[in-house]
Amino acid sequence: MRSQFPAGPSTRRALYGLGLLAALKALSLVLMAQAVASVLAGLMAHDAAWAAQLGWGRQASSSGP
Repeated sequence: MRSQFPAGPSTRRALYGLGLLAALKALSLVLMAQAVASVLAGLMAHDAAWAAQLGWGRQASSSGP
């Protein structure tokens, strides 16, 4: 016998909520992958600005000599 999926307003709302959470998780994964790729591209290009933003490079001081 095939099981019946409970249909009701609370079940439908729960499914919409789960769908929204899945979409937000997918968006966050895409944005994190984009950030990692951007950092790796900056590091591979030997751009000093990336190292300074990450705290790995020398910070530019605003004080005078």
